[in-house]
Amino acid sequence: MMAEEHTDLEAQIVKDIHCKEIDLVNRDPKNINEDIVKVDFEDVIAEPVGTYSFDGVWKVSYTTFTVSKYWCYRLLSTLLGVPLALLWGFLFACISFCHIWAVVPCIKSYLIEIQCISHIYSLCIRTFCNPLFAALGQICSNIKVMLRKEGLKKQGSESSSVHMSLLTIRMKHSRRKCAWFNLLAPPATREVCKQV
Repeated sequence: MMAEEHTDLEAQIVKDIHCKEIDLVNRDPKNINEDIVKVDFEDVIAEPVGTYSFDGVWKVSYTTFTVSKYWCYRLLSTLLGVPLALLWGFLFACISFCHIWAVVPCIKSYLIEIQCISHIYSLCIRTFCNPLFAALGQICSNIKVMLRKEGLKKQGSESSSVHMSLLTIRMKHSRRKCAWFNLLAPPATREVCKQV
Protein backbone atom coordinates (compact mmCIF):
# COMPACT_ATOMS: atom_id res chain seq x y z
CA MET A 1 0.00 0.00 0.00
CA MET A 2 2.80 2.42 0.95
CA ALA A 3 4.81 1.48 -2.12
CA GLU A 4 1.90 2.30 -4.43
CA GLU A 5 1.38 5.71 -2.78
CA HIS A 6 5.10 6.41 -3.06
CA THR A 7 5.06 5.48 -6.77
CA ASP A 8 2.02 7.72 -7.40
CA LEU A 9 3.73 10.59 -5.58
CA GLU A 10 6.88 10.16 -7.68
CA ALA A 11 4.78 10.06 -10.84
CA GLN A 12 3.16 13.35 -9.89
CA ILE A 13 6.51 14.97 -9.06
CA VAL A 14 8.15 13.79 -12.27
CA LYS A 15 5.18 14.91 -14.35
CA ASP A 16 6.25 15.75 -17.86
CA ILE A 17 6.33 19.48 -18.53
CA HIS A 18 4.95 18.95 -22.05
CA CYS A 19 1.72 17.52 -20.63
CA LYS A 20 0.98 20.42 -18.30
CA GLU A 21 -2.48 21.86 -18.49
CA ILE A 22 -2.79 24.79 -20.89
CA ASP A 23 -4.90 27.80 -19.96
CA LEU A 24 -7.19 28.39 -22.93
CA VAL A 25 -8.68 31.56 -21.43
CA ASN A 26 -5.58 33.57 -20.52
CA ARG A 27 -3.11 32.84 -23.32
CA ASP A 28 -0.71 35.63 -22.33
CA PRO A 29 -0.16 35.01 -18.60
CA LYS A 30 3.12 36.94 -18.53
CA ASN A 31 1.68 39.91 -20.48
CA ILE A 32 4.34 39.69 -23.20
CA ASN A 33 2.12 41.25 -25.89
CA GLU A 34 -0.13 43.34 -23.67
CA ASP A 35 1.02 46.73 -24.98
CA ILE A 36 2.71 45.69 -28.21
CA VAL A 37 0.14 44.02 -30.43
CA LYS A 38 -3.09 44.53 -28.51
CA VAL A 39 -4.88 46.67 -31.09
CA ASP A 40 -8.58 47.40 -30.96
CA PHE A 41 -10.71 49.53 -33.26
CA GLU A 42 -10.52 52.46 -30.81
CA ASP A 43 -6.71 52.30 -30.83
CA VAL A 44 -6.52 52.72 -34.61
CA ILE A 45 -9.56 54.67 -35.81
CA ALA A 46 -11.05 57.57 -33.88
CA GLU A 47 -13.23 60.47 -34.99
CA PRO A 48 -12.72 63.76 -33.17
CA VAL A 49 -15.63 65.99 -32.22
CA GLY A 50 -17.08 67.74 -35.26
CA THR A 51 -16.00 65.14 -37.83
CA TYR A 52 -18.42 62.29 -37.22
CA SER A 53 -19.53 59.89 -39.93
CA PHE A 54 -23.03 58.43 -40.01
CA ASP A 55 -23.83 56.18 -37.07
CA GLY A 56 -24.50 53.23 -39.35
CA VAL A 57 -21.17 53.67 -41.14
CA TRP A 58 -19.37 53.82 -37.77
CA LYS A 59 -21.03 50.62 -36.53
CA VAL A 60 -20.38 48.74 -39.78
CA SER A 61 -16.75 49.95 -39.81
CA TYR A 62 -16.29 48.73 -36.24
CA THR A 63 -17.79 45.34 -37.03
CA THR A 64 -15.79 44.98 -40.27
CA PHE A 65 -12.50 45.85 -38.57
CA THR A 66 -13.09 43.53 -35.62
CA VAL A 67 -14.35 40.55 -37.62
CA SER A 68 -11.72 40.83 -40.38
CA LYS A 69 -8.91 41.12 -37.83
CA TYR A 70 -10.29 38.17 -35.85
CA TRP A 71 -10.76 35.81 -38.80
CA CYS A 72 -7.60 36.84 -40.62
CA TYR A 73 -5.56 36.14 -37.48
CA ARG A 74 -7.29 32.78 -37.05
CA LEU A 75 -6.65 31.84 -40.68
CA LEU A 76 -2.97 32.84 -40.56
CA SER A 77 -2.43 31.08 -37.23
CA THR A 78 -4.10 27.96 -38.64
CA LEU A 79 -1.91 27.94 -41.74
CA LEU A 80 1.39 29.17 -40.27
CA GLY A 81 1.11 28.66 -36.50
CA VAL A 82 2.41 25.10 -36.37
CA PRO A 83 5.29 25.57 -38.87
CA LEU A 84 6.39 28.77 -37.12
CA ALA A 85 6.12 27.08 -33.72
CA LEU A 86 8.38 24.32 -35.09
CA LEU A 87 10.84 26.93 -36.43
CA TRP A 88 10.90 28.94 -33.18
CA GLY A 89 11.19 25.77 -31.10
CA PHE A 90 14.17 24.65 -33.20
CA LEU A 91 15.79 28.09 -33.00
CA PHE A 92 15.42 28.41 -29.22
CA ALA A 93 16.61 24.81 -28.79
CA CYS A 94 19.77 25.69 -30.75
CA ILE A 95 20.30 28.84 -28.69
CA SER A 96 19.80 26.90 -25.45
CA PHE A 97 22.17 24.17 -26.63
CA CYS A 98 24.89 26.70 -27.52
CA HIS A 99 24.43 28.53 -24.25
CA ILE A 100 24.48 25.38 -22.09
CA TRP A 101 27.23 23.45 -23.88
CA ALA A 102 29.47 26.24 -25.26
CA VAL A 103 28.98 29.72 -23.82
CA VAL A 104 28.75 28.98 -20.08
CA PRO A 105 31.69 26.49 -20.06
CA CYS A 106 33.83 29.01 -21.98
CA ILE A 107 32.95 31.77 -19.51
CA LYS A 108 33.70 29.51 -16.53
CA SER A 109 37.02 28.44 -18.07
CA TYR A 110 37.93 32.06 -18.78
CA LEU A 111 37.10 33.12 -15.22
CA ILE A 112 39.25 30.34 -13.75
CA GLU A 113 42.23 31.22 -15.97
CA ILE A 114 41.90 34.99 -15.58
CA GLN A 115 41.78 34.65 -11.80
CA CYS A 116 45.25 33.08 -11.83
CA ILE A 117 46.55 35.76 -14.22
CA SER A 118 45.02 38.54 -12.10
CA HIS A 119 46.89 37.32 -9.01
CA ILE A 120 50.20 37.34 -10.92
CA TYR A 121 49.43 40.77 -12.42
CA SER A 122 48.55 42.34 -9.07
CA LEU A 123 51.70 40.83 -7.50
CA CYS A 124 53.85 42.39 -10.28
CA ILE A 125 52.15 45.75 -9.86
CA ARG A 126 52.66 45.73 -6.08
CA THR A 127 56.27 44.57 -6.42
CA PHE A 128 57.57 46.77 -9.23
CA CYS A 129 55.21 49.64 -10.04
CA ASN A 130 54.06 50.73 -6.57
CA PRO A 131 57.58 51.58 -5.26
CA LEU A 132 58.54 53.28 -8.53
CA PHE A 133 55.46 55.50 -8.63
CA ALA A 134 55.70 56.23 -4.90
CA ALA A 135 59.30 57.41 -5.44
CA LEU A 136 58.30 59.54 -8.45
CA GLY A 137 55.43 61.01 -6.44
CA GLN A 138 57.78 61.85 -3.59
CA ILE A 139 60.23 63.49 -6.01
CA CYS A 140 57.55 65.53 -7.78
CA SER A 141 55.61 66.46 -4.64
CA ASN A 142 57.92 69.37 -3.84
CA ILE A 143 57.89 70.97 -7.28
CA LYS A 144 56.06 74.28 -7.36
CA VAL A 145 55.36 76.13 -10.59
CA MET A 146 54.65 79.82 -10.31
CA LEU A 147 53.22 81.83 -13.18
CA ARG A 148 53.61 85.60 -13.54
CA LYS A 149 51.82 88.03 -15.79
CA GLU A 150 54.14 90.41 -17.60
CA GLY A 151 52.96 93.37 -19.61
CA LEU A 152 55.02 93.83 -22.74
CA LYS A 153 54.85 97.20 -24.45
CA LYS A 154 55.48 97.49 -28.12
CA GLN A 155 57.40 100.46 -29.38
CA GLY A 156 55.20 103.09 -30.99
CA SER A 157 51.96 101.84 -29.42
CA GLU A 158 50.45 102.10 -26.00
CA SER A 159 48.73 98.73 -26.06
CA SER A 160 50.28 95.99 -24.01
CA SER A 161 49.84 92.27 -24.30
CA VAL A 162 49.73 89.95 -21.34
CA HIS A 163 52.46 87.35 -21.42
CA MET A 164 52.41 84.26 -19.20
CA SER A 165 55.83 82.93 -18.46
CA LEU A 166 57.34 80.35 -16.19
CA LEU A 167 58.99 82.28 -13.38
CA THR A 168 60.61 79.72 -11.16
CA ILE A 169 60.49 76.13 -10.16
CA ARG A 170 61.22 75.93 -6.48
CA MET A 171 62.23 72.75 -4.83
CA LYS A 172 62.25 72.30 -1.08
CA HIS A 173 64.89 70.46 0.89
CA SER A 174 67.96 69.22 -0.92
CA ARG A 175 69.79 69.55 -4.24
CA ARG A 176 69.65 65.75 -4.54
CA LYS A 177 65.95 65.99 -5.48
CA CYS A 178 66.88 68.58 -8.07
CA ALA A 179 69.33 66.08 -9.55
CA TRP A 180 66.52 63.54 -9.84
CA PHE A 181 64.34 66.20 -11.40
CA ASN A 182 67.06 66.99 -13.98
CA LEU A 183 66.89 63.41 -15.18
CA LEU A 184 63.15 63.61 -15.79
CA ALA A 185 62.62 67.27 -16.77
CA PRO A 186 62.93 68.76 -20.27
CA PRO A 187 66.09 70.80 -21.00
CA ALA A 188 64.43 74.22 -20.62
CA THR A 189 63.37 73.56 -17.05
CA ARG A 190 66.71 72.02 -16.06
CA GLU A 191 68.36 75.45 -16.29
CA VAL A 192 65.74 76.92 -13.94
CA CYS A 193 66.43 74.13 -11.46
CA LYS A 194 70.17 74.90 -11.55
CA GLN A 195 69.50 78.54 -10.74
CA VAL A 196 67.35 77.77 -7.65
